[in-house]
This record gives sequence, structure tokens and C-alpha cells, in this order.
Amino acid sequence: MIKKVIDENYYLSILESLKNYGPYFIIADHVAMPHAQNEVGVFDNGFSLITLEKEIYFEGDNRPIDILIGLASASSDIHVGVALPQIVSIFENEENIEKIRKAKSKEEVINVIKSVDLKKYL
Repeated sequence: MIKKVIDENYYLSILESLKNYGPYFIIADHVAMPHAQNEVGVFDNGFSLITLEKEIYFEGDNRPIDILIGLASASSDIHVGVALPQIVSIFENEENIEKIRKAKSKEEVINVIKSVDLKKYL
């Protein structure tokens, strides 16, 4: 079963925000979390994590990025009160970032995430 979390409007909203504000969503060395307001094109809460073999650079910023976090929250309460604290719990630790960057399988990435106390800031 495929769950419809977002539609094209959310993706377009991210691109519009990037155009207007630059890569505001770079949250740590090597880590970016492209997201936009939840009012457009978000139907449910969703999270994705993509690791890239080759670093990318966003226009106007010279920081290399090879971890992309996709975040969609159906409400600002979930966004601020649940999703962001859990993401901070994972990515505030440079060792976790390095482990994720060096992971060779999705299981390795999942194990890094499972090793973190996600309730730390809740």
C-alpha cells in the first residue's frame, strides 16, 4: 500500500522557498532538510532519509551535502513538537552523521537511528 503523504504542490513549495530564501534548510555539515509550510500539499506526516554517493552543493552555499532529510508534517504541532526534536536528537551528534554517511545499507542507517534516544527532547 502506498500512502499519499504529499503531492506535487509541496515539492513546488520547497523549490519556491529555496528560490526566495536560499538553502535555509541546511541543518548541519553534510545534512539538509528541505521542507516547506505544511498548508500546501501535505496530507499526513512523513519522513525520508536519502544518502548520496556524491556530495551536492546548493546554489549560494559552499557546504557539501550528502544526507537529505525529507520532512512533511500535517500540523505545525507535529513539526515543532515531535519531528524536529527527534531529528535534532539524531543529527546533533557528529558521530551519528559520520556513521550514516559511511553506511553501506539501509539497515546500517536504521541501526544508527534506533541507537538514539528519540524522546530526548520531547
